[in-house]
Amino acid sequence: MVNEYRDWLYENGFSSNTVRLYTHVADNFGDYIRENGKLSNSGIIVSHRIVNSYINNLSDAGYSNYAIASNISAIKTYTDYLGAKHICSGITSPHKERKAPGYIDEDSIVKIVNATRNARDKVLVMVWYDGAMMLNEIVGLMRKDVSIRKGSINVSGYEVPLSKSTLLYLDIYIDKSVKDKDYVFYSQFGKPMDDCTAVVILHKMCDRAGVERIKPNVLRHSRIIDIISKGGSLTYLQNFIRHWNTSRLTDYYKAAMGIRSGNVDTAIPAFSNIM
Repeated sequence: MVNEYRDWLYENGFSSNTVRLYTHVADNFGDYIRENGKLSNSGIIVSHRIVNSYINNLSDAGYSNYAIASNISAIKTYTDYLGAKHICSGITSPHKERKAPGYIDEDSIVKIVNATRNARDKVLVMVWYDGAMMLNEIVGLMRKDVSIRKGSINVSGYEVPLSKSTLLYLDIYIDKSVKDKDYVFYSQFGKPMDDCTAVVILHKMCDRAGVERIKPNVLRHSRIIDIISKGGSLTYLQNFIRHWNTSRLTDYYKAAMGIRSGNVDTAIPAFSNIM
């Protein structure tokens, strides 16, 4: 049943991460029904009552609102697969607590970058942070999107300025390693570096630098927060945020309060101490 459900999720366009989560929830939900619900000759019986009981059990076990909401979403999809979507009618998800964006100070990022002599890995993290890039943006960065002369990279149609240090290392790296490649960071077959490889590189560099491992999006969040705390204007900031979200922008400003202050609304440099 789970294998068939997994195939159905993929066929309906769900991502690999979502498929893993939803099949895991389906397994747990099935176990719960077998222990607490009703069974028939044809298998488990899914009912509105058992769904509510399962959700209440998660709450009693101390699950966060975010985790409970994710489970509800997964169960609704599962009952849709079973052709019994009506079972979850009236069941609403609790309000998900908004998490503050993760942050790591620039001194720690400099330590991470200085912890390796591998040119590709050094440039990868420098551009990743300096351009406030999402994981898919950094691995998908193409040679044609880099303009050393302009001092910027094109990300999702936005011209994102980079610091002089980042441009210097990026220029040298491209000249030596990316001349005949389409992607700036590529696999051995010339294809874009995959997400997992980029994260492994980041974590290895954290380990070498003696810095606690960070999630990939922390580089992006940290750069945006640093720009705000240094007094960067919204006009300047929009090239880094790119995907506007009022709630997230508010989170960034809250996180920036008390970190640093300044009165700068032109270029906000990064990496003043890179070896």
